[in-house]
Amino acid sequence: MEILFIMMGIALFILMLYILYLVIEPGVRKGIDNSKTGKVIQEYFGVPGKVLPPVISNEEIEEELERLEEEGETN
Repeated sequence: MEILFIMMGIALFILMLYILYLVIEPGVRKGIDNSKTGKVIQEYFGVPGKVLPPVISNEEIEEELERLEEEGETN
């Protein structure tokens, strides 16, 4: 009877780890988290890291700054 409880405890622990993996893995796989913690998680799960490009390109930022300067809206 004791062995049954031990086996159930081990199974619940494995299930908890699997659920944690299912929660964390999609974000890591998509490369969403480029922080230090995200990189540690990527290394732990053996997922190759991805560095996402910025959402706005440098050219777009420069164009917006030039537009703001022309309008006199810069601080």
